Amino acid sequence: MLFFAVLFHSSAIVLFAIYILYTNRFLITRRFMLVLASGAFGIFIAFDVVINYIVQYIFPQYSWYIRGNWAVGNEEFSVLWLIIYLCIFSILFISIKPKHTIIAKEDTKKIEISEQVFGVSTSLFIFFVLISLLKSKIWFLVRMNAYLQFSYAMSVSYIFTRFSLLNRNKRKVLCFVFIVGVSIWTILMYQKDGNGLFPYQFFWEG
Repeated sequence: MLFFAVLFHSSAIVLFAIYILYTNRFLITRRFMLVLASGAFGIFIAFDVVINYIVQYIFPQYSWYIRGNWAVGNEEFSVLWLIIYLCIFSILFISIKPKHTIIAKEDTKKIEISEQVFGVSTSLFIFFVLISLLKSKIWFLVRMNAYLQFSYAMSVSYIFTRFSLLNRNKRKVLCFVFIVGVSIWTILMYQKDGNGLFPYQFFWEG
């Protein structure tokens, strides 16, 4: 499926990272997560310098992606979303299990597969956060972020299933509060009608 996706949008090639990590039985560690996060932070800080160098000396044919008015980021950097992402990152970091505890468990194969999925989605979540924050600089990255949205959804769900500091009842309450909060936020966003959808007209009303 990814092969066909690349035929339509070459940027979809980034999803092959899933196969590379999963087939190599990748298990994330806290050290790796910190290194990955540090690298993402470095890319964000030096992004303007790096991207200008790339389009000037390596891929000049793509210069219009960063210099055209249509491509410039049209949204402000969100401190609120940065705080939300940092909270999710912290909980995921705490939820990482040492490799020796994974191997020691019964039904090791099943547990290892679940830990691999967790590791892959958590790693890609860091790149999702990076691209989400970089959208304020280059609008075109919205397309890249669409490929990684699943990692954000999975990372949020892990908060309610892996966070050992919360018991089952507290997790249910937290999940309920989260769903209500997101629902309210969604309604408020739709009320702004940024895409001009309202009043909505069905095709048979035209």
